[in-house]
Amino acid sequence: MKIEYCCITDKGTVRKTNEDSILCNGEIINFRDHYESPEVFLKDVGDDVICFSVADGMGGHEAGEIASRLTLEKLAEEIKNNGVSLLNDDMLKSVIEKIHVEITEYGSKSGKKAMGTTLVGTLFNNSRFIVFNVGDSRLYTFRDGYLAQKTRDHSLAEQMGGSVPKNYITSSIGGGISNITIDIYDLTGKTRGNDLVIICSDGLTDIDMERSYDEIESLMQSNIEDLKKLNSELLNFSLSNGSSDNVSLITVKIC
Repeated sequence: MKIEYCCITDKGTVRKTNEDSILCNGEIINFRDHYESPEVFLKDVGDDVICFSVADGMGGHEAGEIASRLTLEKLAEEIKNNGVSLLNDDMLKSVIEKIHVEITEYGSKSGKKAMGTTLVGTLFNNSRFIVFNVGDSRLYTFRDGYLAQKTRDHSLAEQMGGSVPKNYITSSIGGGISNITIDIYDLTGKTRGNDLVIICSDGLTDIDMERSYDEIESLMQSNIEDLKKLNSELLNFSLSNGSSDNVSLITVKIC
């Protein structure tokens, strides 16, 4: 199996800083008002584990961006040390819980108890394809013109619906939450050639998604052969339709 991938992040039109971080096949992007991959990368997928992840920091300047960065650094280190062992659901959950404890302790010692982050991503090789999620960042797949959300938001809005503010999350890495919810999804055997995987912070979806689905699907179908252009188009679409948050996304195409 081969994949193409690239990423983009932007602080958006409202926030003064970008608290998002991205882990893109070993590279961590953080502390950037704007960054995009210089090109679309092509990679052969073998036995080694590949990870793509987005962390949306919270807690304010010099807290959220640190929490998101540290979380992805710790995740990358665990992947380096444990490799394919992390493709086991229980092992992956244990690692994420460990990172949660470490970020919580760091926040307490540094006087930033509110610092925390969401965490969403995919971990895979040529045998398994795992998705993990804590918080309200999301992973989507796009196939045959249709966009499908594969993660669920850990938020009050998801639980209660109605007029509850959607930025109240119920699970996070750190963030003063004692017992976190970690969702693991096994997509092994459920992906195929020409599928897109989109991993994003909630800044991308901080718009009226129900009304925008058709436009987004059309935009994706029109740019599926150029992931770099697709990322720029998705970012611009989100910002021009009222997103008030940092926006980060990774697109991965299965060839």
